Amino acid sequence: CLLSFQPPTMVPIVESRLRGALWGLFAGDALAAPTHWYYGGSHQVASDYGGPITTYVKPATHMAGSIMNKSNTNGGGRGSFRKINGVSIIGDVINHGKREYWDPSKSVHYHATLAAGENTLEVQLV
Repeated sequence: CLLSFQPPTMVPIVESRLRGALWGLFAGDALAAPTHWYYGGSHQVASDYGGPITTYVKPATHMAGSIMNKSNTNGGGRGSFRKINGVSIIGDVINHGKREYWDPSKSVHYHATLAAGENTLEVQLV
């Protein structure tokens, strides 16, 4: 353990910094999730959210230019949306009930199913 190698007086300082860093990671991720993959700057944010984001907000469902609808729902990379033997990895094995968000006819935000202030999977894995 990293903390066991520190002088006893340093342990509370290191622990406090680690806790602060993690809280910052979680807060920053939740604040940034609604604009993840936005490259149109403040104009794009204002268009989708009615102005600048100043608090936790739920990501928009629609996202112009999303490439999620090009993803293979049965493997990696680009590919098919059809089920194989009645099963789709996206929707049946993982992301249960969320296959519709990968529909090629839609343009869905990558974090559309998150609530305001909810963290992305990547941060939850920390």
